[in-house]
Parts: sequence; structure tokens; C-alpha cells
Amino acid sequence: MVFKGLINLFSLRLFVVISALFWLGLQVLYVYNNKYDALVSDPGTYVLLAWSCVTDGTLYPNYSHLYDSYIFNPGWVNFIILWIKMFGTTSNLAYIQVIFNAITLFLIYRICRKLFEKEVVAIFALYSYMLLPAVFTISSHLFSEPYYIVLSLSSLYFCLLGKRFSYLSGFFLALAMWTRPIALGWLVACLFWYLKSKDWKSATRHVAMYIFTCMIIAISTHQNYPNYLYKSTTGGVNLIMGANDDASGGYCAAVFQEGKIGHIPDEFKSKLTVNEKDSIWTHRAVHWIKTHPIQYSILTCKKMYYLFNSSPSFLYNYRTAPKTKKNELIYSQSFRSPANLCFSPYSELFMSFLSSVYFKIIMISVVFGLLIYSWKNMNLFFIYIPILLCTLLTVLTVGEPRYNIVMLPFLSIVFSYCLIQIAQIIKTYFK
Repeated sequence: MVFKGLINLFSLRLFVVISALFWLGLQVLYVYNNKYDALVSDPGTYVLLAWSCVTDGTLYPNYSHLYDSYIFNPGWVNFIILWIKMFGTTSNLAYIQVIFNAITLFLIYRICRKLFEKEVVAIFALYSYMLLPAVFTISSHLFSEPYYIVLSLSSLYFCLLGKRFSYLSGFFLALAMWTRPIALGWLVACLFWYLKSKDWKSATRHVAMYIFTCMIIAISTHQNYPNYLYKSTTGGVNLIMGANDDASGGYCAAVFQEGKIGHIPDEFKSKLTVNEKDSIWTHRAVHWIKTHPIQYSILTCKKMYYLFNSSPSFLYNYRTAPKTKKNELIYSQSFRSPANLCFSPYSELFMSFLSSVYFKIIMISVVFGLLIYSWKNMNLFFIYIPILLCTLLTVLTVGEPRYNIVMLPFLSIVFSYCLIQIAQIIKTYFK
């Protein structure tokens, strides 16, 4: 019987591995059939910033960025800089997103195994995650989410491994903060775990390594930039986009138009540093919030709705444009075209269903688990902390579906845990 059980367990794990490899193989095919020319929106900006720094022989940011609107995502931009220096091009960079997704699957499985007794939770979490179209379709683009997810999950995983790995946990968390300031939620989760275990030494090591790494990043940045910078400076711009008369609960560029509270005349804007612009936008946004508390509260509810109403799918790519059009195309959608799914004609409909209906089922389970299980199981609450704090930081600034991507691993874990608990209740009831 024991031997038969071992065979069944091995067969199950083999099936999961084959499924994951098949999923990753489809992503490689998807990336191959959607050659990404990173010219538009955030990924286009990342690549252009990286190339300018490679030309200047510096990291990002440097002195030429002192008067930009803001400094954003230095961690990912510097990764692209490193990639360009190693390979001389970004044409194949999208394939690294597939590798990041593979690492994410491993980390989800290992985190579940460390937190929960039953392996079935880990297996269901993997399948729950692989069914989310955002995870699959983002692989052909150069957004920073897959990179951030690997760093943040690595921090939590090394945190769970205990004392000897607390330094690594702090190190990866600092790299995650370098990429996204919302890593603050993951920092709280790690500290919660150490303090729950009364492991004061590990907590101290974790924080010390986190601070030390941030200092190294700041000092390295200061070699080519006047300030000691260890993260992005998008707080002010995101806050004012979510706190103004025209805000609707999502991205709102209209706030920077003439006559709006985010507008800064060009003759002054070009003379203001990144920090000065950030200070102006933050001050104006806070003043608007104080004078419009009810409207801001309503906006916060709208942001929550847009954040969790669906999970985005990136079923598009950008056709190649001449170099002379780069500046115009950074924010243009004129070169957007449908992605080649390479599968059946019903694939897009299926992905649309998963992005909307399936994701809503996940969110209902997550809310259910928060109210019923998280207070009874502190290991589960450890997973909820990044979800709750990331949600809070997002709805206080500007909310849109793309910002839920970094929470998808945690949502999948919680969904899996709740699914198993409900199955056990049903099984017990019908016994």
C-alpha cells in the first residue's frame, strides 16, 4: 500500500511537471510569434532609458534624468541595461519573461509546501496561477511585473526557510523595492513571520541586509546622479492621478492638462527637478483630498472595483516603427495590433472568460478566506499581508487592473487553500 501510494504521488508530481513544461513551451511559442518591438508605453520607455544609459556608460538614473517628470522602475531598467551590455540588443529579452514565470511556479510550489501540510494546496495553486491569462500573455512584453514577482516571492521564500536565509530574504526584498515601492507590503509580511516565530535575530538580520542593500544601491546611483536614490519617485504623479476632479478610479492623464491641478507650465517644468515635481504634485493631491474627502472616498471604492474586477490580458503587440518615430511612439497606440495566439480561433474567447469570470471566482474565494480562515491560520494570514497592503497602497493612489498582477501568486495560493477547505467541508458533510 505504501509502495502504491508512492507511485501515485510520483505520477501526480510528474503530471504537474509535464503540465508546467507544456505551459512554458506555449509561452515560448507565443513570444516567438509576437516579436516585440518595445517602443510604446512603459516598456518602450524602459528600453529607451536603458539604451541612453548604455550610450552614456552609466546606470539609471544619471544626471540627464534629473529634470524628467519622475524616476521610475530603476531596478528593471538597470536589468535591461545589463542585458544590453551582455547581448547587445533587447530583441530576445522577452524570452526572459518565460524564465521568470518558470521560477515563479517553483516558488509558489515551495512556499505552499512550507506553509501548508497538504501538497494538494501547492498543486492547485500552480494550476490556478497558470490559468490566469495575464501571466501568460505578459510574457511577450517587457513590463516589469514578472521580474518583480520573482524578486518578491524569493524574499518571502527565503524568509520561510529560517535563520540562515534571512540575509538573502532582505537582499531580494531590497531589489524588489528598487523595482516597485509596493514591496513595503512584502517587508511587513517578512517581519510578521519573524516576529510571529519570536525570531528576533532573523528579523534583525533581514532588516539590516535590506537597509544595507538599499544603501549600496543609493550610493551606486549617486555616482552618476545628484541624489541618493534607491527606488522610483512615482508617488506624487500616481497620487495626483487618483485625486483630482477628473479622476474616475483609474489612469487619468487629463490631470496634467492646462487648467488642471496637475499642470505645471512648460517654462517652469523644465527647470524643476524630479523631486521638486514630485513634491508639487503630492502637495496638490493632498490638498485636494482634504477639500474633497467624500469624493476621494468614492474614488477609492471605484479603484477597488477596477483593481479586482478583472485580470488584464496583453493580447496585442506593437509593429516595428522607424527610429525617427521613437519619441512619438512612446505614448502612441497607433502601432498596436492583435497578438497571434497560435492556437484555436476560440483561444481569445477562452482567455477573456478566464480574465473576467474565473478571476471573479478567485476574488470571491479570497474575500471568503479573509473573513473565515485568515484569522484562524496565521500561515495563511502571512499570504494575505502583501495582498492587503498592496491593495491599500494602490487604491490610495491610482488603480487599474494591471496593478493586480503582482498579487496574482498570492491570490492563487489563497484560492487553492479555500478550495481545499470547502472540498473537505463538503466531504465531511456527505460522509
